[in-house]
Amino acid sequence: MSTTKHIGNIDGNPYRLFTNLTPIHQDITLIMPKLENPGEDIYEGYTNLVFEIKEPTKVVTLNAKGIEFDFAFVRAGEEENIYDEQPAVEIEVDDKKEIVNFYFPEEIVGVNTLRITFHRKFNPPNKMRGLHQSTFKLPSGVEHVMAT
Repeated sequence: MSTTKHIGNIDGNPYRLFTNLTPIHQDITLIMPKLENPGEDIYEGYTNLVFEIKEPTKVVTLNAKGIEFDFAFVRAGEEENIYDEQPAVEIEVDDKKEIVNFYFPEEIVGVNTLRITFHRKFNPPNKMRGLHQSTFKLPSGVEHVMAT
């Protein structure tokens, strides 16, 4: 019988993250398109999140809003070990709670690295959450688009 638990969140609040995961380090790489169509351009990227799991689980829950997840896998430790990778068997996004659950076939515990690939549209300039596109003009009158 499995000892997997989806560890309860803080004070039973469904909008708070679970306390079973402690982040250690995260790096994010963004792959930017040529910015031409404000409101339509899509960026993509990947992240490596090193974290510690206190009690064995098959589920990792993170905050997420408006992100499309392409792929995720977890591996034990902080170093690259391609022989120990577990791809997520399901990625479940809850837009209302602004969370994503990554489900893995085997329990994880201790220090692990989660690698996620994702993409999303830029936010319009009037929504100041996440990356958004803005325009600016040079003194010559030439208009450019930038991401901030």
